[in-house]
Amino acid sequence: MMRGELFPLALLLTQCATAFLAMALTNITTDESALLALKSRLAIDPSHILSRNWSDSTSVCSWIGVTCGSRHQRVTALDISTMGLTGNLPPDMGNLTFLVSLNLSSNSFHGTLPQELAQLRRLEVIDFRFNDFRGDVPSWFGFLAQLQFLSLRNNSFSGFEPTSIANMSKLQTLDLSYNSLQGKLPDVIGNLHNLKMLSLQYNKFDGLIPATIFNISSLESLALTGNSLSGDLPGDLCRSLPRLNELYLSTNELDGQIPSNISQCSQLVLLSLSHNKFSGSVPSGIGNLTALEILYLGSNELTGQIPEELGMLRNLKELGMGDNFLIGSIPSTVFNISSLQYVNIANCNLTGALPADMCSGSSALQEVFFHVNELVGELPETIGECAALQMWSLSYNNITGVIPRGVGNLTTLQNFYVGYNNLIEYGSEGLVSIKSDVYSFGIMLMEVFTRMKPSNETFAGDLSLRGWVKSSMPNAIERIIDPGFLRSEEKNVVDETLECLSSIMELALKCSMESPGERISMEDVVVALKKIRFKLLELFP
Repeated sequence: MMRGELFPLALLLTQCATAFLAMALTNITTDESALLALKSRLAIDPSHILSRNWSDSTSVCSWIGVTCGSRHQRVTALDISTMGLTGNLPPDMGNLTFLVSLNLSSNSFHGTLPQELAQLRRLEVIDFRFNDFRGDVPSWFGFLAQLQFLSLRNNSFSGFEPTSIANMSKLQTLDLSYNSLQGKLPDVIGNLHNLKMLSLQYNKFDGLIPATIFNISSLESLALTGNSLSGDLPGDLCRSLPRLNELYLSTNELDGQIPSNISQCSQLVLLSLSHNKFSGSVPSGIGNLTALEILYLGSNELTGQIPEELGMLRNLKELGMGDNFLIGSIPSTVFNISSLQYVNIANCNLTGALPADMCSGSSALQEVFFHVNELVGELPETIGECAALQMWSLSYNNITGVIPRGVGNLTTLQNFYVGYNNLIEYGSEGLVSIKSDVYSFGIMLMEVFTRMKPSNETFAGDLSLRGWVKSSMPNAIERIIDPGFLRSEEKNVVDETLECLSSIMELALKCSMESPGERISMEDVVVALKKIRFKLLELFP
């Protein structure tokens, strides 16, 4: 062989020798030392299971949370999630070179991530969710070319270098939600061609959403809610996202119109665009998203009528369109969706009457919010057929007539708001009154100041929350009030506070009288609360 021909062979042998030497120099003892170094950084009680179990008197492969590979007998997985651990990570963790999966989620780890973790080139899973790690998202993540799952959700990371993700071509899940990351979203996210889930929710990102993100054809879930992102959505939003089933873009500053081709995202199960600045009409094509279960379009600047085509969403469970500038009536087709459980079209400019048979086709309804509109007509006679109804809010409309007797059969009903309409009052025969707004407020006051709910197991048989409060007034007020409201060590302050709390409970009882005609008006409630407030301000200036 010529000298030049021998060089590649020599280079290959050198690389093999280096790899063999690295394997020879690191063994299961190295792994044990790394884990014991981690243990030494933990603030754990001697009775904690790791204190007893992670011991050099037993094989590291038998330690709780540790998995070893059968071939090399090296640590391949570490899962110590949800174990109440507090501490930081030692550099020794970088010696766990056979590690494939590292799960430290749901603990209280803190500090920065040691750069030695960049040596863990076999890693496919990093799950650090729900901890308190700080600093920048490390740029050395880019060296982990095998990584498929990376979650740093709910930590305190503040910086984000695009190079940290640019080379992770195998990544399928990237979740950096609930941190303090800021700046622009990097274009290099579009290089992650195998990404299925991208979640960057509740950070401080601003600027435009990079167009490259909408070209990741493998994407199934895109979650960018709770940032300050601006600009409009591309007109061909769905052209390259055939697998998208979740789109979370709420609570940003996005504007423009909802793309008319949104129906091409035919696999969508959830579409959340609320709390933005979208304008224009609601695309009728949304009705073609037959897999859709959740649709949130509320708190935007949408105009026009609600499309009749929404009635085609046969799997829809939740519909939120409130706080817009919609006109016209609520399509009767919406109430033919048998799966519908929640509907909110409050605070718009809607007119017309509610369908008389609205509960016949939507018996699964649990929460209905139609308040602050211009609705007319009478309450639907079939309301008693909404057997699962828990919340009905129809205040501030122009509803007339009487409250149907069927309301009295709604055993799951918790709140029935129909005040500020033109309804005739009932109550003496067990029917719900338009003063139920005041009644519910009274019960709410009792819940807040006693920290007890009407459904508490304490209230069985004839004893109710209201009855319990009433029987304790006025001489045993301290027995029912949450002790957290009585923290002062000065007796006169405690006595004055108890007097104020007693006044609040008396007010709550007046709000929740059995007969609607005996209930205090909301105007008088406001006057009474202001007097109590002034007295408390004198006690606690």
